[in-house]
Amino acid sequence: MNKINAPYKKLKEIIIGKHNGRMEFRDFDKKWFIELNGKRTVIESIGSCFFKEIDTLYKPKNPFPSHSDQFTNELIDDVEDEIIKRFSRNNT
Repeated sequence: MNKINAPYKKLKEIIIGKHNGRMEFRDFDKKWFIELNGKRTVIESIGSCFFKEIDTLYKPKNPFPSHSDQFTNELIDDVEDEIIKRFSRNNT
């Protein structure tokens, strides 16, 4: 079994552990790749190491976060529904 490491550990536990998906980071071009239910999503930073589609699955520390460190380590309340909506082919 693969060990799930930070960053985004809680999110990976859901995508990889619960939904048998994949979530990998490619360091040389700073992109995240998420595969879930036959859909592959590529997520690029929009600056300051801010990956909007991923970071906004965590609760913000302030009303207008613009960097990944401006989010808590707590996932939003409807995170599983939101993961399916954002990253899955079966998002109905």
